[in-house]
Parts: sequence; structure tokens; C-alpha cells
Amino acid sequence: MKPILTCFPIFLVGVVVTASKPPADTSYREIAGRVDSLYRLGTQLAERDSLAAAARRFQAAIKLNKKHAQSHVGLGQIYLQKGDLKTAEKAFRRALRWRKNYAPALNGLGNVFLRTKHELQWSIKYFQLACQADKTYSDAYYNLAVAYRTIGDTRELDAYMRLVKTNPTHLDGWFQIGRIFQKGESGQYVNLSRAELAYRRQVAVNPGHFQAHVRLGETLKELDRTEEAVRVLRPLIEDSSHSYQYEALAVLAEVHQKRREYEKSEALYDSYIAALEPDKQAVFYDLSLVAEGAELDRIKKAPKDQRGLLWEAFWAGRDPAPVTIANERRIEHYRRVAYSLEHFGRHKFPWDVRGEVYVRYGMPDHISQSENIRFETDSKVIAVKERLINQAGRGIAGLVKSRDAQLTEYDVDISSLSTSEGSAVPLGPISSMLREISETGKHRTTEFGVEGDRKGTMGVGASSSPTTMMKLSGILGWPVYPVQGKVWEYWIYTDVGLGIEITFTQPYHPGPFYYADMPLGIGGDSQINRVWQQMNPRVVIDWAAAATPSVYRPDFASEPLEFFFDSAQFKGLEGTSILEVYYGVPVGEITIMPRKEDKTTAYLQRGLALYNQENRPLYRSIEDMELDSSGPVDATQLAFVPEMDRLSVAPGAYRLSVQILDKTSDKSQVYNREVVLYPYGDDSLRVSDIQMAALIRPSRGSRFTKGDIEVVPNPSLAYLAGQPVFIYYEVYNLKKDEFGRTKYRVSYKLHSLNRGNIAVRTLKAIGRLVGIERKAEVVTVEYAHEGDRADEYGYLELDMSDTEPGIQLLKVQVTDDISGERAVSTARFTIQ
Repeated sequence: MKPILTCFPIFLVGVVVTASKPPADTSYREIAGRVDSLYRLGTQLAERDSLAAAARRFQAAIKLNKKHAQSHVGLGQIYLQKGDLKTAEKAFRRALRWRKNYAPALNGLGNVFLRTKHELQWSIKYFQLACQADKTYSDAYYNLAVAYRTIGDTRELDAYMRLVKTNPTHLDGWFQIGRIFQKGESGQYVNLSRAELAYRRQVAVNPGHFQAHVRLGETLKELDRTEEAVRVLRPLIEDSSHSYQYEALAVLAEVHQKRREYEKSEALYDSYIAALEPDKQAVFYDLSLVAEGAELDRIKKAPKDQRGLLWEAFWAGRDPAPVTIANERRIEHYRRVAYSLEHFGRHKFPWDVRGEVYVRYGMPDHISQSENIRFETDSKVIAVKERLINQAGRGIAGLVKSRDAQLTEYDVDISSLSTSEGSAVPLGPISSMLREISETGKHRTTEFGVEGDRKGTMGVGASSSPTTMMKLSGILGWPVYPVQGKVWEYWIYTDVGLGIEITFTQPYHPGPFYYADMPLGIGGDSQINRVWQQMNPRVVIDWAAAATPSVYRPDFASEPLEFFFDSAQFKGLEGTSILEVYYGVPVGEITIMPRKEDKTTAYLQRGLALYNQENRPLYRSIEDMELDSSGPVDATQLAFVPEMDRLSVAPGAYRLSVQILDKTSDKSQVYNREVVLYPYGDDSLRVSDIQMAALIRPSRGSRFTKGDIEVVPNPSLAYLAGQPVFIYYEVYNLKKDEFGRTKYRVSYKLHSLNRGNIAVRTLKAIGRLVGIERKAEVVTVEYAHEGDRADEYGYLELDMSDTEPGIQLLKVQVTDDISGERAVSTARFTIQ
């Protein structure tokens, strides 16, 4: 590779011709040697940041030979580092006076103007001249790329490509190429494979480029190669010798989040946040973008020493998965905040308005940018777009016309725009599309996706009218809302309200983004003005935030796993209540793995969490479940595996959260229920909840045992026609007569809520049958009981084969014949 500082033999000839006459005892070679020595020493001192000493050496060299261009450049670089741009410019121009087209001097002038306000075009000009003067001068290519990026010029990538072609071992060139393809910048669509290749080349030529290691790990994560990402990132967080250790922590935390290793992810995020400056830490603990009004006010008004507990309670109340100890919702909040700090905080702390939206709602369903236009392809996104176009009404026609004019004015090439998946779509100018659709009612470009359903389809079906298709064709990839200026981007969320589109603009480049302002010069049409006022992005986000402060899309499961869930409460010891939680895992929902000897097993995990009214977790359990079978598995509609949890809790109001996870398929589901546990006391007559059961039989010592019977729960609350219906309940605080005996009656009233015919035959019950009263839609069965205990249990097995399918209401009424008290409990179930 040709060295940067060259041509010393030619320079020596110049010294002979132009230098002042040396002393008689000094040869020209000695002077050149002293100049060269001073220059090299000055360069070494400058590299060690000894700028004053370096400047003295360069000045001494120039005193010996005022035409020594290298020393003038060295002196200019020192002034540049000190921020003295005028003196630096003079030094570089002196170098050019004595050495025409000297690439380092031209590059120096480029750097001067790069740092001078409103002089970026001159900066680019001088960098280009430096590249022309010395096509191997890699510094000029690098600085030219930096200048292009500063003004948003897509020639940035070309400059970096020339750089690495000139100098394949450049210390930063491949990293910048990787960054462009990873983020989809400089007119390029996201290409993670090319980004990975560039980052790998960078770490190969410069192993000390730790940021390249971090970005490589991030790219592997985005490519779903998370195991490789862990191998790349893990050494970085264990090495404290570089400044990217904590950035690697955040990326690795996200990798483990993606791998559903939430405990590891949460621990890494905690370490990452703890290492930040206090002002950045505060951003992670700020709930103003995710909490609702009353709850947020309570946290803000609380004393400082109580805010930590309220913050913990806030997130505990939003823990979506009791199977895991970690809080997946809080982890997602950490991820969004870290992402916003990095991607939207370059020009404003902690971020510009895009960060506000991202922390609330996460990754949009669709993003398009003025420098990276992407057409909507998902049917849900298209539906939002169509609704907004219809809302814009007559305003959309003028908007499309204005956009078409802008494309012509700015000479925008839209012949290779992309779908949201990043694939290019062949597309002519919008005006020609509008003409074709207006004339024929359709667009023939099936690649574009209007007619077909190939990959990249817009989702516009045959039901769409020609008018709608015309409007869509003129607006896909562009925001529905008018924007001022060339730099914009818009995000679409399909699950916020009815679906929203938020448009941002960047008035000054570089600089922060803002919500798009009301368009200027839109005329006197008051109706159109009102439409744009209603659709203004700030108005839309304020409305959305009031209705839906934040959105969380659970990522702890590959797919939903539907299961049955029910609960019932009974009297406990010493004033407590017993809460029983019943699960029914449908066999058809789980993955059954073959084992030896014709056996099969399903590996599940169930979790339960109970929260008080302050959202503090009072109880949590996680249990593994292995379901073995040595024969054919019944996978019919109501075939399920029953399970139960039992816990003793003080009376009060709680939130119950339950989860089942299929450990083989990662399918999972979480259900939440508000429960109120009542005190049963010792004085008045009380009846427990009614437990609907799949089977009641003499105890076999299973976990479903209650006294001397076994009650197998039926959390589906559904019975097939002809299947026996079992109910179980308990009676408390019966009064005894003078002989220590109890006497009470139990009335079972069954009512069809579907007004169907109901027929009941008792198969098994406790007590003496008193009578049966039948009506078309109601059957009442009454039994008399006697005993010697204040607390009793009762059960009933019914044959309802001739009952019409539908929802049945069961009412159990207990009458204490000694005290005269009555107590009632009700339940619903379904005959299918």
C-alpha cells in the first residue's frame, strides 16, 4: 500500500533549489534529515496528545524549510484539534502553496469546513479533491463518507466501499458498511446478511473494535441466531477494559429475552441500568409513558421513600407470566427504553418524540421513511391505511397530487421501492399508476401485489373499489398526513385503538424528529382543514395515550395454549379461606413425545400467582407436570388432564393469575381473575362455592381427596350429552339441638338459561330425598339431612341425558331447620 507521506527524494530537490543558503559546514542532506526528524518527532508527540510539544517540532521544521508541506499539515491538524479553525485553514493552504494537490492538505481543509457551520458542501468538495489527488488516500474516503452522512447523502456507502477497496484493513470502514446494511441507511434496504459479513470482516482486521463485536451480536440476534449471538457477546460483558461492556450488556439482555430466558435477561438489564449515570437511570424508572392517570398521580405524590415500593407494585401488577420469576412486561419496558435511548436520543435527551411513542407501544407494525420508502403489505396494516384514507376524504386527492409533483421536483427514483419485507417492487411513477387504475379499475402489476397474493402482496382484494385502489396506490409508502420538508417517517400500529398512523418530520438535518405540523398553505377549504386538524399526529397520539397508555404484546410463548381454568373457595383453619384453583389441559393442545416401551409423555409447567389490591405478589408457585400414557391418547374436544392447586389465604380481594406452559412446543397461555375470599366465621350459616366435578368417588389417596371422597375437578364447566354431572359443596356453622344433632335441608334448583327443556335424574346423593318439582325449564330436587357436625359436605351426581343442550344455572340453598337460617350458592355449567 502506498504510504500517506511520500516523495521525499523529489522534495529534496526542491530544498536544493529553494532553501536559504546553509552554513558552509552543513550539507543539504543534513538539513533534510533534521527536517524529517523534527517532523517525525512532532507526529509522535501529536499521537500522544502532546500538542504543544508537537507544534514546536513542526514549527522548527518549517523554520528550516518553509516549503515542507508535511509539517504545515501537521501544524494544521493540531490547530484543528484545538478548535482553531481559521489558523488550521491557513496552515493547510500554506501546504498547498508549496505542494499543489497535496492530498493530506486537501483532506485537512475538508475537515475544517466539516466543522464550520453551513460549509458542508465545501467540505465535500475538498474531500473529493483529496481522493482525486491520491486514489489510495483512505482518510479522505472515510471523511468524505462522514460528510455525506451528515447531510443525508446516499453516496455515503459508495465512499465507504471505495475506502475498503483501497484499504481492506481499515480500522473502521467495514463497521460503517455493516451499520448501513443493518439499519437500512444511505438509500439501502436492511440486509442483515451483508451487515453480518461486514462486521465479521471488521473484527477480523481489527479485533479491538469492540463496537463491531456488539453490532455483530445484535445482527445475529435479529437473524434469530441467538446461540451465536450469546457466544459473541458473552466475552464482551466479562471484559472491563473497553467502553462497550455495558452496551453489550443491554444487547445480550435482549438476546436472552428473545430466547425466553427471562431470569437471565432481567439480571443483565439490572446490571446495565446500575452502571448508567443517574440521569439515564431515572429514565428507566419513569412511568409517565406507561401508567394511567390516577395510578401515575399516586406514585408522583407519594413520599420518595415509598415510590420504590409503588414502582415495584406497578410492575408486579403487570407481570404476564406467573410461571417465571422474572417480570416479562418490565423486561420489555427496559428493552424499549434502551432502544429509544440509542436510536432516538442522538440529538435530544433522552429522545425525540419517536422515543415517546416507542416506549408506549413498542415496535410498529409498519415503518416507512423518506429515505427508505416501504409499501404496506400486511392485511391489518392495509386495513388501517384504507380507514385513514377514507377519513381524509377529499383531502387525499390534493395530497396525492402534491406528492406526485414533489417526486418530479426532487427527481426521486421510485423505480425500486420496497415492500415492508425489504424486497424491491417494480413500480413506475405514481401518476402513471393513477392513470392506469382510473382507466381500467385495476393495476396489472401482480409483482406489486394489487391483483395477486404472492409474497409482498398489499392485501388489497377484489372487494376494494377502483377509487380505494387509486387512493391506496398513490399513498402506499407515504404518510396519509401531509408533511412539510423532505425528511419524514411514519409508523403504523394496528393494535392501538382502531389502528393509528403517526407521522414524524425532521425540520433540520441532523437534528431531532418532531410530530408533523399542520400543513401550510392548504387553502380555505374548512372541511379539509378540520380533517387535518383531527388527524394531526400529536392530536392522535394524545387521544391514543389517554385511551391506551401502553401496549404489551406477550412474547413468552410461541403460540397460545388454550386450557380450562376455574376456582372455588372453602372454609380454612383459624379464620382463613381455602382457594382451590382447577386446571384442565386439553390433550389436543399439548405436544406428546414418544418414549421407550410404547409410552408417551407431555412435559408441562403450571404457574400460579396471587396479588393483593396493591399488586404485591403474596403467593407464587411453579410446578412441573409430566403426563404419561402407555396407550392411545384421547384428543377429543373435552378430553383434558385435570390438575389442582390449593392455598390458604386470609379473606380479602385478590387478583389470581394462572399459566400453563408446554415445555416442548413453548405454547403457553395466562388467565387472570379477580377473586374475593369471604370470611366464613363460626356464627352464621354459610355455604362454600360449588365445585363442578368430572368424577366423585371413594378416596384413592390422590391430590383431589376431600375427606373420604375424591373430587376430580371439571374446570371446563361443560358436559357432553349423556355424561354424568357431578357437584360438590360444603356447609358451615350448622346449629345443633340439645342432643348435639344437626338437621337441615338442601334444595337443588336447576334452570335452563336457554329456555330449553330440562330433565334431571339423581344418580347419587347424600341425604333423604324429600321431593322433586318439575317444570319445562326448571327442576327442583330437595334432600333432608341429619348429622352431628357443624361443618358438612355434600355432593350430587345427576343424569341430564334428556336435557336440551345449553347453559344451566344451578342454585344450592341450605336451610338450617334448627336455627331457621338460609344460605345460597350458585354455579353455571353447560350441556353440550
